[in-house]
Amino acid sequence: MDVRRLKFEELEKLGRLYRNAYRIDAATATQWLEGILPDQTYVIADEHRVLSAIQIIPYEVVIGERPLPMGGIGGVATWADQQGYGYAGRLMSESVSLMRELGHAVSFLYPFSYRYYGKFGWALASRRVVYTNIRPMDLPRGKEAPRVRAVVTEEDWTKANTGYERGFSIYNCLAKRGDREWHQQKKKTEAGRYQAYFVLNESGDVRGYFTCEDVPLGPFSYETVVKDLICADAAAYREVITFLAQLPTNVTKVTIGHPEKLWLWQFFKEPFVETRVDPWFMARVVDIERACASRGYASDVLEDVRIRLHDPHGPWNDGAWHLHVEQGEGRIEPTSAPAEVELSIQQFSSIFVGFLDPMDLLENGELPAASAGAAAKLRRIFRDHPTNLIDFF
Repeated sequence: MDVRRLKFEELEKLGRLYRNAYRIDAATATQWLEGILPDQTYVIADEHRVLSAIQIIPYEVVIGERPLPMGGIGGVATWADQQGYGYAGRLMSESVSLMRELGHAVSFLYPFSYRYYGKFGWALASRRVVYTNIRPMDLPRGKEAPRVRAVVTEEDWTKANTGYERGFSIYNCLAKRGDREWHQQKKKTEAGRYQAYFVLNESGDVRGYFTCEDVPLGPFSYETVVKDLICADAAAYREVITFLAQLPTNVTKVTIGHPEKLWLWQFFKEPFVETRVDPWFMARVVDIERACASRGYASDVLEDVRIRLHDPHGPWNDGAWHLHVEQGEGRIEPTSAPAEVELSIQQFSSIFVGFLDPMDLLENGELPAASAGAAAKLRRIFRDHPTNLIDFF
């Protein structure tokens, strides 16, 4: 059986696959199908069923403050009685060449298993810190009302987008949001206990964006969960914390999800806050030439490095490369010169997005001492911004 695109008339079969694989009911499956496009869905099917499926959803993500085409992997599923035949693995393996044909430079996904997707070249690209069991009364209050405004009107959504895009100069990997992504946010605010806000400074400029979901804890008690939080500066974070400190008395607990950097402890009264660090999304370089040419770099970086890359699922990436970076531009080409460092596609992908410090590979013995100079070069080239991604697919 071949890997092919889903046919429009097979959408109902795809819904049955999701019901079986994810143990959801028919109403939920129907809701899931509303946003699925057959030309973005690849399947292995027989005459009766869609046996296994994967979605490749096009996005643009910002890395080094420049947009790159990214294929978001989602909806990976296989019928329970078809597990063990390698269908999902085949779809994952073939997705790499499919994404290259579609022009994607990189790919991101949220895994059910980091080890499983690691076999196909994806690598951990971010960690998320969850600050929880915070009581609003334990947060510092400001002397003035917080400069936080709820998103209500279309003009407000424009301001929310401005706040969100502040993150492009702070983080790598945030997705550029178009009508599709903001429509999803609007649907959330209309459907449940979900709100969006933007943050202002004294001059009235938008300096941040965040969302909250209120989760019932009991008949008269709620937990406010801050899910998307992007602030341009410390002053904007303080406005958000002041806002959370003044939530209604029926909010008895606050939880905040945020990237590792920067740490939020400095904005609490005391740093005695229950904190959990979770692995987050995974990244893969799909096409090393397109990725290195499209990514942005710090303008003061001038480096040359020769890399031997190993990529069994992307033979066009596999081989020796010479990367030259100068004045914010990158150029990479095949080379016959001896490599300064050997990397797996997983290691390179994690370094490329700015998450993995190559010096850590050196210190823990994953790179030989002879690669120290190359590791330092890679650090200067790629270690420019922390990673963050808050759109799900």
